[in-house]
Amino acid sequence: MGEVLAGATGGALVPGRHMLLTRDPGGLNIRPHRRDDRQLGRGFMALSSRLVLAALVGLSIVVGCYQAVLFGLGYSVGAPFQAIYSLVFVLLLIVWIDLDCRGREDIYRPFEFDFLIFVFWLPYLPYYLLRTRRARGLLWLLGLFLLFHVGYFLQWLVYFAR
Repeated sequence: MGEVLAGATGGALVPGRHMLLTRDPGGLNIRPHRRDDRQLGRGFMALSSRLVLAALVGLSIVVGCYQAVLFGLGYSVGAPFQAIYSLVFVLLLIVWIDLDCRGREDIYRPFEFDFLIFVFWLPYLPYYLLRTRRARGLLWLLGLFLLFHVGYFLQWLVYFAR
């Protein structure tokens, strides 16, 4: 059966079995134990989907303002900067999807779920938003698109303000 680890409830968790063993005065009580993914990583550096979403919004606003200021001064953002911003935006979006899925019981998360999101994020994002948020998922999708392109919209604002 393997090594027995001490549990937080006074019982013991047997690795690989997902059974919680507790001792009571009458003997040994065995009951199924469901591992809750929402409780994983609840320490000092725990991430939440709201924190990652806030970082995504903050990053987009800062980069958009930077692009607008450069445009106002007559410069443009270089291709390497735009590539790095795109990569960081997509990585934060993937992390947000992963963290948001953990709290939902209607989303099946196979063992390879993190890798699959990383590889197939583009087709999975609309599917996930429509499945979890129904019609509001289209608004989320539009919002994420506008968030990615906030720099271009701010550049248009600077252009029309001149």
